[in-house]
Amino acid sequence: MSESCRGRRSGRSARSRTDGRDSHTHGWTDWTRQPRPRDTSTTRPLASRWTRQPRATAVDLNAGGGALLMALLTSHGQQLSTTLAEPSTTPLPVATGYRGDGKTDAKDAYVIADQARMRRDLQPLQEWDEIAVDLKILTARRYDLAADRTRAVNRMREQLLEYFPALERTFDYAASKAALILLTGYQTPADLRRVGPSRLATWLKNRKVRGAQAVADAAVAASQAQHIAVAGESTAAALVNTLARSVLALNEEIAAVRPMAIRAAPPSESA
Repeated sequence: MSESCRGRRSGRSARSRTDGRDSHTHGWTDWTRQPRPRDTSTTRPLASRWTRQPRATAVDLNAGGGALLMALLTSHGQQLSTTLAEPSTTPLPVATGYRGDGKTDAKDAYVIADQARMRRDLQPLQEWDEIAVDLKILTARRYDLAADRTRAVNRMREQLLEYFPALERTFDYAASKAALILLTGYQTPADLRRVGPSRLATWLKNRKVRGAQAVADAAVAASQAQHIAVAGESTAAALVNTLARSVLALNEEIAAVRPMAIRAAPPSESA
């Protein structure tokens, strides 16, 4: 017999059986209306039913929303396989080969059960150890932070390009912390001309910027190339200020992930 359980982002699970006792149509039953397996009060009844006899179980998610369901099954000695070759939270696209355009949990459960019945190449799922799970979580977090940082830098450069293109060309904002600190205080040509290179260098030094004088000279030189205020400059400057602070905060968060990953990783044999 085969059984299919599908963990979803919302915590739902769909279950399919082919022994005929719980099925009424085509050998499968929609279990998505049952209590969601969120805690022990709901998982215990499910575990009791699933462990009455040996059975094979297949899932089309091997990460994300199916984690609790997979932990429940493996902790009760169930044989668990996946229809995916790589770790993913994206459902198997094989459903496109079945009749019907609608997408429901019941159809997904039927498709997974049918795949589990026919295929012989399903990969067994092993219970993840604590170190692997910790590193997976931290890696995903760092990836998200890096993506957010890239989006913020690109948006900031686009905004600068609209009203102060000379300053946008002057610095590499993805690599220069000094340029980001500069933008938290001065964003317009008029402000930079007014403060001048000497006072700007002092302002940067007080914020522990390396090469403060060179940064100040380059910024003021860019301001000398533009003496026209573009419409919406004040609003755009406020947005650039906010984005620069956001990028600096994201840099700190990204840097904080590394020591967490080092603590989570096992010590090397050479150590």
